[in-house]
This record gives sequence, C-alpha cells and structure tokens, in this order.
Amino acid sequence: VADFFEKSGIEPDILLGHSLGGKVALAYLDGDKRVMPKCTFVLDSAPFSKHDCPDLGDLHGTFSTLNVLRELPDVVPSRKWLHDTLAPRGMSVDLINWLGTNLVAPEGQGSPEPMVWQWNFAGCESLFQSYVDTCHWETLTRSANSSDASAELVIAQRTFDDWPANQKARLSSLPSHAHHVLPKSGHWLHVDNPKGLVELLMARICDKMSIP
Repeated sequence: VADFFEKSGIEPDILLGHSLGGKVALAYLDGDKRVMPKCTFVLDSAPFSKHDCPDLGDLHGTFSTLNVLRELPDVVPSRKWLHDTLAPRGMSVDLINWLGTNLVAPEGQGSPEPMVWQWNFAGCESLFQSYVDTCHWETLTRSANSSDASAELVIAQRTFDDWPANQKARLSSLPSHAHHVLPKSGHWLHVDNPKGLVELLMARICDKMSIP
C-alpha cells in the first residue's frame, strides 16, 4: 500500500479497510516516513490476536470455511455443483456465490465448464493466519488518541456479540468517538446495513475533515 501511494504520488485523505484490509490499514499507520491519511476507518477487523484470546473460536466462520475448501477438487464441474456440494454443509447462499466468483474456465478451453480456482489457496491460508496472529491494539489506541491520522473502529453488531469479554473491555482505552457498533449487521456489514454504514462514515468524515 505504501509503495503504491509513493509510486502513484497519491496522498490519501481517507484510508479504509475491511476485515484483513483493516489490519493492513493499521499496519500502514505503523510505518515511518509515510504520508498519513487524515482519518482511517477499520471495518469489522479484530484488533486482537488469537494469542490474546485462546478461546476465540471460529472467527467469522473462516476456520470452518477453509477446512471445507481444502477438501474441494482443483477442477470444479460447475458453480451449480459447488452450490449442491456446499449448501448441505451449512454454507449460506451468499458465501457460496462469493466463492463461486473465484472460479473461471481454464485459458483456451472452448466451453465455460468445468472450472478452476483463480486464487492461491495456500496464500489465502497464510494471509488469514497472519490476521489471527497479529495484534494491533497498540497501534489502534495510539492512533485513535492522536489528532493526526486518527483511526476509528467500526464493528458489526453480530461480530461484537461474539467478542471475548476481555477484548470488549479494552475498548475503554479508545475515545468514545473512535469505536462504533453498527446495528443489524454481521461481518459483511456493507451488505447487511449499507445505509447505516454510509451514514456513519459520512458523519465521521464530515466531522474530522470539517465538511459542513
């Protein structure tokens, strides 16, 4: 991210990251000699690590999803086959449809099916492992209490309900304006409550950037 901003000459006013992207945004704020945004929003990204919460459980259902995906073949007959295979295992239609967007026909194949995965599964596992291993409470607390590049945490209601009690208590280290719980939302909060999310972000951006 830092290299992209430097090479493109962009000086961001706002930095926003969801889930893994939220921790990427916080990692960016940790860097030296970088152009800092005026405000940063971390959307439904746990600032704690699994080491802080040994009984954390299945964060966002990702562990169980990865376990199921390990069992899938490299070549998938069709997206319908994917749905018929995963739905009985308790996956939601929305999640299955999203996974299906990562299927493509092999280059040079004359028909759209069968399909292959276009992602690097080992890379996905590595990124998620990094997500659960990394703690950014210190960065979030320091930034939230700073007048420069201040960060704000937006947590989905259903995610917050599952937060360990010791991590909920740590929110007291943040100013009240720096953490928000978005009602009627799960991890995909921009899908579950887009209106509420937009209203919250616009109000905070206008306040932080003195926009009437």
